[in-house]
Amino acid sequence: MDIQEKASLAFEKWLHEKEEEHVKSKAKEFAKRQKKIVEEEKRKQAAENAYQDWLSGADSKLPPQRCRVMFDVLRCPLEPSYCNPAPWVHPKLPKRHSKSNKHQRRLR
Repeated sequence: MDIQEKASLAFEKWLHEKEEEHVKSKAKEFAKRQKKIVEEEKRKQAAENAYQDWLSGADSKLPPQRCRVMFDVLRCPLEPSYCNPAPWVHPKLPKRHSKSNKHQRRLR
């Protein structure tokens, strides 16, 4: 066999292997996409069923109360939920001298 013939056979073999790999990868991608579509449909169906169950039972539930029974005496929900125990204190500023004091200092 000539070197040229060996090279062409090796190339054909390599090309055939690459084509097979390409076909296999395409088949795997297609299977993944199909699996993802099926899982998405299952998830949407489960969500729809849960929503329908909630919707059917929502009429029988009581509406939320404005105040909890335990806290009715203590506060109403319209008041803030947090009260700062330390009131705000104005920062101490340095005392200003009046103009008369400045005038007196100059005279000394």
